[in-house]
Amino acid sequence: MDNNSFTDSRRHLRYDIMDFAMIYGASHPQGVRALVVDLGLGGIAIRSREALEADEKIRIQIGKSGGTPYELNGQVRYCDNGQSNPLYSIGIQFEPANHEEKISIARLINEAFQRSCKQNSA
Repeated sequence: MDNNSFTDSRRHLRYDIMDFAMIYGASHPQGVRALVVDLGLGGIAIRSREALEADEKIRIQIGKSGGTPYELNGQVRYCDNGQSNPLYSIGIQFEPANHEEKISIARLINEAFQRSCKQNSA
């Protein structure tokens, strides 16, 4: 695909982060290790050595320094490794199961925003 013709159709601002995560789904009940590379209110982008099935419902645990990891529900929107890249680029849309999970997403976004502000002011 020509990068000049690519249009980003995301509805929410994204924050670049580097956090570790585990992804659990029907195709990977033992979990898949992943690296979170950015996130927004609608979902996250991760990289993994293992592919996930598009449209698969998943549960993601995102590491949190010194605390209980965030646990969120989502759906895999895409999984692509380009031509021969060893890492898959995976997009996950958040699908909060309840109000508490919506609050967890907001807290996660707030933490990413705070880190972004500190990095930009340094």
